[in-house]
Amino acid sequence: MAATLEQRLSTAVETLVKVTPAATMLTLLGERTDVDSLIGFVSQNSVAIASAALVEDPLRAAKSRAAAKMADLMAAEGGPWGVEQVAKHLQITRAGVDKRRRSRTLIGVTDGARAAKYPSWQFTTTGTLAGLEDVLRRMRVSDPWMQMQFFLLPDVDLGESPLHALREKRMNEVIAAAERYGAEGPDA
Repeated sequence: MAATLEQRLSTAVETLVKVTPAATMLTLLGERTDVDSLIGFVSQNSVAIASAALVEDPLRAAKSRAAAKMADLMAAEGGPWGVEQVAKHLQITRAGVDKRRRSRTLIGVTDGARAAKYPSWQFTTTGTLAGLEDVLRRMRVSDPWMQMQFFLLPDVDLGESPLHALREKRMNEVIAAAERYGAEGPDA
């Protein structure tokens, strides 16, 4: 079974490499590990769109848009960091980074295995963005993709994205927006 899966994935990767720009390939070859290269490869906007187009599926267009949106979210505001870069920046262990992700004080997107990528906009030169942990704790949603959308997309009440409002030290307003985010009903 493993050999069959390897062959199937190998064929898919060969097909997708053909549509990958040379500059992107050079960047991916510079990743620290094979897994980091693979995560970077499948998160590329052009690769996501091309892979969705290869599948015979009535939902192909929607899946393609979703893949492109996910790639855009991950690339926004400086792109993602790997766990080692986050650990070094925060001066904690890799396990400490993972613990913070699992306890919802950092946003990290896993690849379904062991690797995770962390949006770099959560970090400042001295640590994490002031107020980030408090906002994440108050959010009703735990899905990292939805959390990224919350921070990056404009909020009507804030007049800008919660990320920019948090950078402007508007903590109470951002917390209120986080508490509303994902709520249902007329009072939300």
